[in-house]
Amino acid sequence: MADEDIVTYLANIVLASRADRKVNPLEEKAMEYMCQGIGARHGDLDKAIKAVEAGNHKPTPVGRFSDKVRNLEDMIYISVSDGQLPASQKKIILSFGKEINVNQEQINGILDESKRRIKLQRGEMMCVSCGKKIPPTSKYCPFCGGRC
Repeated sequence: MADEDIVTYLANIVLASRADRKVNPLEEKAMEYMCQGIGARHGDLDKAIKAVEAGNHKPTPVGRFSDKVRNLEDMIYISVSDGQLPASQKKIILSFGKEINVNQEQINGILDESKRRIKLQRGEMMCVSCGKKIPPTSKYCPFCGGRC
């Protein structure tokens, strides 16, 4: 991606992250990881934050289709890192998904995967069958035998 595309990509994430008017430590750590993942240079995140704070940034797809989907994944991940997805964040995500031709079912799949990744990172995992807490690396529930 070009330099201006990287700033726009990051601004999309910042916009989704701040739509609920809260920024938690996990979001900050995730943002650092996302910056590294796309090769952002020092100052790109600051530019993205300034664009969002100026109030004129709207979610804008950039790059190839795979970049757009990755941006959506990052927006979803950072939005649910606090365990919630308020309407303000959901609206941004759905709008962006529609613009890049990703349907609701696909967005739900990304949402489920993001929640699972967050639980793994926190060392938390619940069996989808019985609801008991299980080790994060489990493929089968040690209580009911259900597939995780």
